[in-house]
Amino acid sequence: MYKIIDNPKMMTKDEIYNAYNGKWVFIVKANITEHGRLVEGIPVILGDYQYDGIEDGIYDKYKGDEYEQIISYTLVPLNNTITSVFGVGLA
Repeated sequence: MYKIIDNPKMMTKDEIYNAYNGKWVFIVKANITEHGRLVEGIPVILGDYQYDGIEDGIYDKYKGDEYEQIISYTLVPLNNTITSVFGVGLA
């Protein structure tokens, strides 16, 4: 199940972690380091798993230069894995 965040705002990586730990987070306008680590961004969609809700087309509205850079931030606990951040392309 997914949720679109009402009135999203810029948040630091720590703020996102503290607010959404246990969820998969879709982030727009992300500021990442040259090594691909999240510094801050605007979380807009939460999911229980990666790209939750894609079948509903909820990510289509974030296909524009005004939302770049877009990333996926996984805070879902998985057996024998760690949380991760990676860039995505929704062309």
